[in-house]
Amino acid sequence: MCRAWHAGSVMLTVFLLGCFGSSGRSPSPAPVIHAFKADREQIELGEAVDLQAHFEHGSGSIEPAPGALTGSGTIQVKPTSTTAYRLTVTNPDGVKLSREVEVRVAPGLAVQIEGLEDIPGQVSITGPGGFRRTLWTSGILARLAPGTYTVSADPVLKNGHRFQPRRPRQKVVVTTGTRIGVHYLPPSFTVNLPGTVPLAFVLIPSGAFVMGSDDPEEGKYDPGPSPTPAHPVTLASAFYLARTPTTRAQWGALAGDAPANPDFVANNVSYLDIKESFLPALERHAPGRGFSLPSEAEWEYACRAGTRTRYFFGPDETHAERYFKRLGDPDYSDWTVGRKQPNPWGLYDLAGLCLQWCEDVDHDDYEEAPIDGRPWLDPTGKEQPLCILRGGRAFLGEGRSAGRYTMPPIQQTDWSGFRLKASGPGVGDAHP
Repeated sequence: MCRAWHAGSVMLTVFLLGCFGSSGRSPSPAPVIHAFKADREQIELGEAVDLQAHFEHGSGSIEPAPGALTGSGTIQVKPTSTTAYRLTVTNPDGVKLSREVEVRVAPGLAVQIEGLEDIPGQVSITGPGGFRRTLWTSGILARLAPGTYTVSADPVLKNGHRFQPRRPRQKVVVTTGTRIGVHYLPPSFTVNLPGTVPLAFVLIPSGAFVMGSDDPEEGKYDPGPSPTPAHPVTLASAFYLARTPTTRAQWGALAGDAPANPDFVANNVSYLDIKESFLPALERHAPGRGFSLPSEAEWEYACRAGTRTRYFFGPDETHAERYFKRLGDPDYSDWTVGRKQPNPWGLYDLAGLCLQWCEDVDHDDYEEAPIDGRPWLDPTGKEQPLCILRGGRAFLGEGRSAGRYTMPPIQQTDWSGFRLKASGPGVGDAHP
């Protein structure tokens, strides 16, 4: 009889565990979705649509974006392109059930104009069938025909200063709702380094130029790689270069030093000093500006500033003393930046004080060089690549726009300095 009772109790325990689980409570009902739908299957760009959800035995969430639902109800969404929304209902035991609904957005284009704050931009949109529209503020173009559209932005004046679009011309394929940004950049901005040491940048507009030179006279003074063949380069986006080469004050502000002659150019710095010490310290102090060394193409494009002559100031050295120091000048030992005249785009000391490191490594010439302005980093199989410097020292013939020089990345000399590149200003930077 005892055995019979024991066997019966075991069966009862198994039955109870199956019904209520080891915790002693019954399982939660499985989630149920009775309906999940949009009040319209297709909308125009900029319109809102209601998502209607009817479910029980759990809490619901809708992705992307809308968030949680504590019970059945309606949520309004405003998709910018065709979007599949997923409703997931989860019961207290973690059992999930999902259902999707797609909201189609008819072809349209949302244009976001940024960087001008309280003044209008000027953006033209052209497309299939002779479509043409101009926007002065951010806006939505609905009911467009599918196809490729061109978004062109013109410079605008703000408080007497010329603001340039980062990318003056963009193409976009419109098949559903599509967004595109037009970002205007101020003509200059200044970062304050520790100790309120200013670091000023000048806007370099996007554009195209012929890089290098096939003139046999160009190689007359060059110990470095050949500037041939001359080749077209297109820079699709505007960027910034420092108004002057980096100074000892700027270097010291990040290194915690108080150097003598603070306005002298910061020379005796290697490529690795810049990449491993200065740039990381600058990024920690002022993150988000995209600081780097310029590519060789960016440096030459900015130096030429639209010119094609041997020097940015003319075909020969006739007026060289106005723009850079040379051996024999009375004040040659004064290496203060910004004492000579700038080039047409407002850059000082492109020659005469020091060579300026670029991002690129050495290649013997421009055969197969990039044509989009990016740095040429492949070391062509050399064990330890040399790195490129541009600009010039103070010897006759140096300082030409196409001149190229190389040094090992660890080398420091009296003639090695650098000029910074930035992608744009950050919050708190001073600009017009």
